[in-house]
Amino acid sequence: MKFNFVVLATNINLYKYMYKEMLDLKDVKVYWDRSELLELLPIWKKQLAKIHIHMHLPMKKIWYFLAVKRIRFSVNKPICFIWHNHFREEIDNGTVDYIRRIFPNSRHVYFFTDPWAIDDKTVEFLKKKMDIIAIFDKGLADKFGILYFPNVYPKPHAVESETEIEYDICFVGQDKGRIDELSAIAQLCEEHDIKTAFYIGKYQGQHKSGIQYIQNKMAYVDVVELIKHSRCLLELKVEPDNSCSLRVQEAIVFNKKLITNNNNVYNMPCCKDSKWILCYDKLEEIDWEFIKKNEKVEYNYQGEFSAERWFQRIEEELDTFN
Repeated sequence: MKFNFVVLATNINLYKYMYKEMLDLKDVKVYWDRSELLELLPIWKKQLAKIHIHMHLPMKKIWYFLAVKRIRFSVNKPICFIWHNHFREEIDNGTVDYIRRIFPNSRHVYFFTDPWAIDDKTVEFLKKKMDIIAIFDKGLADKFGILYFPNVYPKPHAVESETEIEYDICFVGQDKGRIDELSAIAQLCEEHDIKTAFYIGKYQGQHKSGIQYIQNKMAYVDVVELIKHSRCLLELKVEPDNSCSLRVQEAIVFNKKLITNNNNVYNMPCCKDSKWILCYDKLEEIDWEFIKKNEKVEYNYQGEFSAERWFQRIEEELDTFN
């Protein structure tokens, strides 16, 4: 890689799962929260910094300035900082400007991990600070005139893909206006003797049969277990934005069949003309035998969602500025 990368990541279990392969790359350092940055300081400064920050005194940003200055790599190359929502406060308080002074050749990328955090005002502010702004949602990228990068997703070990199938079809997600569609599909699955694992969260209305309701967010490792034990994944688009969800990447990487009402799926890597994807407009178009049939699924995945490819895309975009 042309750059050393510092990833200031979103500190949730989903991204800790997706970014786990980054931890093995010698050109990449991942920090999940501000306290990890402070660990770069000498012991006495670290202790003083923790006292200062705990007491909520002004000028606490100075400690993060000093911590960032101590970032080192084994090979001396320009550093590209990739900022996530979790570190937005550091951008606001001038950390990016400081980094550009101490690392004049540094580059800065903002990657939206929360599609609900994007708006015109935020994008205009970040354009003044960043070399690149990107998001994993193609529809929102087009809407706000920023770049589209698919999320990183690690490839499972071979043993993980040889799991006994317990469910014919799986769905995990929040309501977001999809409960009626999911309920109708659940009813049809029951009529066709199809085993389902349908989980929906943050739904306040009347509960419907065939769906399990979760009050707290399901741990992503548990979502992965459901995927591994399912033959087919169900993706339902969220209006008005119809970009493809994480379920598409999961289907490709875990070699699972995919059913969706979102025809944008065919724009995703490995999906065009795939016989393992069923895209429908009306429920009557769903092929229930497609779901139940036990067959080997293969998308010919070539690492399109890997961490290495993600960093390569960033470097390719940065080259356009040179």
